[in-house]
Amino acid sequence: MTIAVGFHCKDGIVFAADRQFTKAGAFKYHAKKFVTFNHGFVELALVFAGKPGIFEEMQQKVFARLEQIDDLTTELVRETIENVLVSMGWKERYLDGNLYLLVAVNALFESSKMLVFDGASLRQAESGVCVVGCGDTSLVRYLEDHLYSPEMPIREGEALAAYLIKKATQYVDYCGEPIDVITSDASGVHEVAASDIAASIQKMESQEPYLATLLVQTPFS
Repeated sequence: MTIAVGFHCKDGIVFAADRQFTKAGAFKYHAKKFVTFNHGFVELALVFAGKPGIFEEMQQKVFARLEQIDDLTTELVRETIENVLVSMGWKERYLDGNLYLLVAVNALFESSKMLVFDGASLRQAESGVCVVGCGDTSLVRYLEDHLYSPEMPIREGEALAAYLIKKATQYVDYCGEPIDVITSDASGVHEVAASDIAASIQKMESQEPYLATLLVQTPFS
């Protein structure tokens, strides 16, 4: 399992995820949970939670089908993913608990779009923070409710996404560093450097000591 978050900023989409995989009762290991795809004038970024083998099968089938389509659009990407998921047993509940997806679609003449597969439905997310995996907890929901705004620029979104994952790795079972962040905007799909992720988290965590003053001491002083 894992945790991944995705949300819209005013100038693009931000995804972030941890890298820990956990074998129940056995061991854990670390690997990236992102893949990207480029065909024609369309770029995709996919992040998943669940079983790696099932994701790899889905991803290979989706990419093979997309490569056969000349004029890709967000809707054609969504239809292709849906058809592959159905062929793999989505409607028969075979995928329940085994696969969750966040997909950023960057198509020519379209703004960046985000698709979400939560195991039960595949939809285009228009707003708010989407969380998939075992980190979909009250901790993350609390942080997003108080820190997130769809009007924040993508640079601030990168920092917030990394910070949300960092808190999950500290307080939620089966989540662990390193942390990856990917953005999708008018210039394309980009992976944020590890040094920038670490610096953003450090800056945000440096402000945590002031929370008690803001939330408790100041109102009652």
